[in-house]
Amino acid sequence: MKKDDIFMRLYTHYKMLALNMFTWENLPDKLESRHIEKFLYEYGQVIFYDNKTFGKVCLPCSPTGALNIYSEPISVIVNSYLIHDTIPLAEGVRILNNDLIIPTDFYIRQYAEKMSEVEYAIDVNVKQQKFPFFVETDKKNEYTMKQVFTQKDEGQPYIYANKKLGIGETTVHTLAVPYVVDKLNEYKYELEREILTFLGLNNTVEKEERLLVDEINSNNDFIERNVEIMYKNRQYACEQINKIFGTNIRVIKNNTVKGGEKDGEVQYRTKNDKGDSEL
Repeated sequence: MKKDDIFMRLYTHYKMLALNMFTWENLPDKLESRHIEKFLYEYGQVIFYDNKTFGKVCLPCSPTGALNIYSEPISVIVNSYLIHDTIPLAEGVRILNNDLIIPTDFYIRQYAEKMSEVEYAIDVNVKQQKFPFFVETDKKNEYTMKQVFTQKDEGQPYIYANKKLGIGETTVHTLAVPYVVDKLNEYKYELEREILTFLGLNNTVEKEERLLVDEINSNNDFIERNVEIMYKNRQYACEQINKIFGTNIRVIKNNTVKGGEKDGEVQYRTKNDKGDSEL
C-alpha cells in the first residue's frame, strides 16, 4: 500500500472522529451541526450572523480592520460561496475552535502523518521477512536459478536439478532483516492514545496488569481537560448567540469516559447535556 493511501485513510478516520466531538442543536433552518464543526475544524473560527439574503448563517471568517484594546478584531470578513460580507462583531458572534483559534486540522494532520510513517514501516518490515536472496551465478545458469527460486516460492517440497547444470558453482547469500513489527506497533499504539486523548475519547486499555483506579481517573481528567478547551468556547458562543438573536441553540459533548472502580468494578462516567457526570 502506498504511503499516501495510508495517510489518507488515517486522516479521514480521525477527522470524522473530530467532527463528531460536539453536537449543535436547535439551529436555524438549513444550518447543520456538521457545517459548524467542519468550518471550525478547517478554519479555527466562524461567525454567526444574520445575512440579508440567506438569514441566520454560520460561516468561516477572518479578522479585518482595527483591533480593540485587547487586540481582538472589531470586524471580520466572510468570503464564502455566494457570500462576501464584512461583519462588525456587534452584529454577530464569533465562535472559536479553541483559545488560540487553531484549526483542529493542524493536530490531526500531524498525527496522521506520523502514524502513516509507522504503518508504512510495518508493511516494509513484514515484506522484508521474506528474506531476499542474492544469487551469484554465471549467465548459463541464470534461467535455471530463476526456476529454482520460483519453485521455492510456490512451496515445492523438492526441487530436482540435473547434475550437469553446475549449480555447485552458484553462491546464494541471504539478507536477514530484524523483525521490529512489535516495536513499531507499540509506537503506533502510543500515537493513537495521544490523538484519542486529544479527541476526548477513552483509550485506557488493560495490558498485562489491571490498571489502578488512580491511573484511570488521571487519564480521564486529561481527556476531559482537552475537550473542555474546545467546549467552553462553543458554550460561550451559544450563550451570546441566544442573547443577541433570541434563539435557543445549545452545544453538547459527545464523549464518554471510563471512571474509577466502585464495589470492585470499573464504572463508566457519561457526560449529560449539562456537562455533569453521571454513573
